Amino acid sequence: MDRTDKLSFNQVLFFGDMVNLRLGGLATSQEKIQKNPGQIVRVIHATLKGVRFLKSNKPETLAIMRDYLKIESDYVEKIYQFAMKSLNENGAVDKNSLNSEIRLAKEYLKIKEDIPEEKIADWRFLNQVLGR
Repeated sequence: MDRTDKLSFNQVLFFGDMVNLRLGGLATSQEKIQKNPGQIVRVIHATLKGVRFLKSNKPETLAIMRDYLKIESDYVEKIYQFAMKSLNENGAVDKNSLNSEIRLAKEYLKIKEDIPEEKIADWRFLNQVLGR
C-alpha cells in the first residue's frame, strides 16, 4: 500500500487519457539518415523488441524496474501500469498526438507558419521494420 492509498486518495483522472501526447520518440540527424540508415532500422527494431518484452514479461519487467529505479515494490506496479498505457508494439504515433506535439512546439517557439508532418517525421524506417 502506498502513501496515497493510506491517505484514502483515489485516482480521479489519468492525464494521459485526456491529453493525447507521446511519451517518447527517436530523433536523429540528416547526416545519420544519409550515412547509416541501417543503424536507424536496428535501433527501431531493438526498441520495439524491448516494448514487446516489457508487455509480455511483467514479472521480469517489474524486477528490473524495481532494481533500476531503486523503488519499493508497491510503487513499481503503478508505474508499470502507467507506462503500459503509453507504449504500443508497432511504434506508430497517433496523428492527433503528433499534431498536438507540433502545435505545442509552435506555441512554445512562437512559430507562425505551418509545419507539415513530413518535415519532422520520417516513417520509412519504421515501415521497413514493420515490413510495410
